[in-house]
Amino acid sequence: MGFWSTVRTTVRRPAEQLVFAALPAEGATPLVPRQGYVRVWLSQMFLQHRSTLLADWVPAAHTRVGITAGGRTTHDYGRVLRPEPGQLTDGVRLNFALTDLVPYEGGEIEVTAVLFGLQSGNHLDVAVDVLSLVSLLPVPALPVAAKVSETARDLVVRSDGRVHLDLHQTFSADGGGGAVVSPGHLAVVLTAQRDLAAADLRVVGDRLHVVRDGAVVPLAGHDFMLLRLECRTERPDLSIPDADRAWAAAVHAWSEGDDTAADGYQRAARAAVLLSPLLCDGDRRRVVAAIAAQWQQLRGQAQGLTADAVPEGLDALVRRWSPAATSDPITPAEAFAM
Repeated sequence: MGFWSTVRTTVRRPAEQLVFAALPAEGATPLVPRQGYVRVWLSQMFLQHRSTLLADWVPAAHTRVGITAGGRTTHDYGRVLRPEPGQLTDGVRLNFALTDLVPYEGGEIEVTAVLFGLQSGNHLDVAVDVLSLVSLLPVPALPVAAKVSETARDLVVRSDGRVHLDLHQTFSADGGGGAVVSPGHLAVVLTAQRDLAAADLRVVGDRLHVVRDGAVVPLAGHDFMLLRLECRTERPDLSIPDADRAWAAAVHAWSEGDDTAADGYQRAARAAVLLSPLLCDGDRRRVVAAIAAQWQQLRGQAQGLTADAVPEGLDALVRRWSPAATSDPITPAEAFAM
């Protein structure tokens, strides 16, 4: 039996559905494909019982997020989240990023999360340590990581780690029904719906709360997980490694009086922006517009002047020129004609 099948068997409860709530952010609207970015967070994980007669337990989680575009998986993230060795004590541990901030192309975002109890000093630690390392491996190592991860997950299943809760949800673009890609939280609580009303749940300071006797108080007395879908229309960091290097080379060549080389490098920077998988349509246009504005200014100045006042990073360049926010795509012809 596979890991996820075993988890679902382990956490199966008879007859009664658990409490599940979608808690949209204030003023939330669906994210339009190709006009923004998405990132998935595990905001909070909580175990009702911190200690038993024979052991102390802390919450840990195994998550997987798959993002598709055009019918194929473009991003696949696996994370194991646990306290660092030596920190298996009470504390506040919030907001674990499960994915990078990636452009949303209109496909599906499939989220699976498992909450389990971690006891220090047993052989489950070994499995979780391996899983933690595997989840941080760079992309080229993923084929090897997948095999190691599968073996380690089997060890978790066979160990005395206590699987408490399992969540699976798939989000898609607006208009098709079901869960929509939109900013907000997801809460799943290990209790029956008759004992806790989903409508009474609130998120305050990235923690799950509940309305009781007219007051909003932190939720306790139940195992739960709280996840968050972050949606943005603009990327906060517009540094694109390949484009940054090309633009820095353009600035250097200009400062040395080599206009031909500088022009070639700035065109390479524009091409790198057009091809970057890190940007959505609007930001791609904004970055190219900033490059074009700065290049036009440089061409109007004498060659050989100091380049100290010219931003070499594209993020700083966009802040300097502040191109208008837009969601319009840009064609290669437009990008090189600016």
